[in-house]
Amino acid sequence: MGSTGDLPKTYKGVVYDEPGKVSTKIVDLDMPEPGPGEVLINLTHSGVCHSDLGVMTNRWAGLPAPTQAGQVGGHEGVGKIVKMGPGTETSSVKLGDRVGIKWISAICGSCPACLSGHDGVCFNQKVSGYYTPGTFQQYVLGPANYVTPVPESLPSDAAAPMLCAGVTVYSALRKSSAKSGDWVVLLGAGGGLGHLATQIASRGMSMRVIGIDAGSKEDLVKECGAEVFIDHTKGNAEEEVKKATGGLGAQAVLVLTASNAAYAR
Repeated sequence: MGSTGDLPKTYKGVVYDEPGKVSTKIVDLDMPEPGPGEVLINLTHSGVCHSDLGVMTNRWAGLPAPTQAGQVGGHEGVGKIVKMGPGTETSSVKLGDRVGIKWISAICGSCPACLSGHDGVCFNQKVSGYYTPGTFQQYVLGPANYVTPVPESLPSDAAAPMLCAGVTVYSALRKSSAKSGDWVVLLGAGGGLGHLATQIASRGMSMRVIGIDAGSKEDLVKECGAEVFIDHTKGNAEEEVKKATGGLGAQAVLVLTASNAAYAR
């Protein structure tokens, strides 16, 4: 067990003070002590996800209980490990490492889902920002075996949204049947999820991207790597896709917008 030096006794955090409403409050929090297998992280960056709004306002019908007052939100955090808890001597991370906190902050590692490699649906998962203190604070605890190491080449401000939005779209692209060289259609290509999916698909996975969004997003979508842009407010998007692909259509279509109308296209 070790630390980088003296740590403050209290620090700042942002809590949902009136769950069910769009309301937050900055409060002073007591410095936690990392327990067995845990590390303490001094966060420098946190993304803000649409899911945070759902947790704050109790709009997630699938969640088992209402959000508790005083909940620290957030699930896209990046910072450096400043203290190691007992039993972390042999972990893959060490003091001073830059790591990330994800939507799922911890898993049990022993349920059927975890044992089959599907830890994203762990039966006993802890959700960051929902009954587990999240990343809207200066310090946070995390399991040494489940925090995500961040490579030196990736700036923290860019790494934070990759821990949720980036993972979400990458997973969708991997689970689709599309391969390098295939056409993929991204609905909402200029949004938070969409602009990351466009970059990952085109530059990271060598797919041919058709981005669909409002006309004001055209420049952004093309800058992110889309080969074709379609303004869904003009004409028939389906016919435009067929035209762009020589009548063959796309191998996969991803809906990356909260608009219900996108699912009907």
